[in-house]
Amino acid sequence: MKRIEDDSETIVLAGRPTEKDKCRHYRPAKPDNWGIRRITCPDPIPDLNPWPCYRYELEMDVDIYIVDSGILTTHEEFDEGGKSRAQCLFDAITKAATCVDEHGHGTHVAGIAAGKIYGVAKKASIIGVKMIRRRRSRPSYYTAALDWIEDRVKAEKRSSVINMSVGRGKNLAIEDAVKAILKMNIPVVIAAHNQGADACTRSPPAVGGVRGDAITVMASDIDDDMYVLSNCGTCTDIIAPGVGIKSAVTPGNTDYDVWKGTSMAAPYVSGLVARYLAQNKGKTPAELKAWVTGQAAPGLITIRANCPAGTPNLLAQSGCYL
Repeated sequence: MKRIEDDSETIVLAGRPTEKDKCRHYRPAKPDNWGIRRITCPDPIPDLNPWPCYRYELEMDVDIYIVDSGILTTHEEFDEGGKSRAQCLFDAITKAATCVDEHGHGTHVAGIAAGKIYGVAKKASIIGVKMIRRRRSRPSYYTAALDWIEDRVKAEKRSSVINMSVGRGKNLAIEDAVKAILKMNIPVVIAAHNQGADACTRSPPAVGGVRGDAITVMASDIDDDMYVLSNCGTCTDIIAPGVGIKSAVTPGNTDYDVWKGTSMAAPYVSGLVARYLAQNKGKTPAELKAWVTGQAAPGLITIRANCPAGTPNLLAQSGCYL
């Protein structure tokens, strides 16, 4: 085994050269972040030593919109040289031009998508759009949030991806709003949600899978079992880590916690989409979905027995290079 050290990193190389060995200029994934580890390499976690590397871009001209409970923008996860990469710019409930996160859910999701310690796209800009208060929301809040994002993306003309770790029972108005923004070539990543049921019965998850160009994400645990409450079925597209996930929370700027659910799985995929968009600008939602699913590792997750036939067994993967 050879250990390479310099001023900024330590990278371990073992055995014969592989694609992972080529990443010597990038930092290895942190051992306490199993989710990042899992989306980097298809080998099971207990059987791989050392951890594979994971490329972190120096800059990213991409916005990740977190449609959720708001974001604690002052959290250290989002600090970049004394400035925050996160903004909370619209409250769909009050129509205010700013928003805060009283719950912590949106902050946790944002940290997975783009936090500097536990995030996937560590240099992406993060835009909070609030549409949940006290774990409650209305269909009109979904549509107001997406309308606002559409207007802002048109004005800013920046590559963007929307993360929606939110959902409710079947609602065609919500689904139509997601379809409309997809037609504007803005990709949408959606949590499958946590009823242990068919994702096609929930909105907006039903816009994914075989029914549309949204990317609907199921959750798995560190043992490669599907999360017991993860929705599944033909309206889903891919699986990502979602149990025992550490990320930023409220109220303190240095507070972290370990949460579980498909809400935690979706931002792993949003981060991957953002990273791919940074190098492949102008890709359509359909093209991005094809990349995410085509890059995935098949057949690694134990799918729950009560999942509908046709549930995809695809584990999200980044590879060493995008």
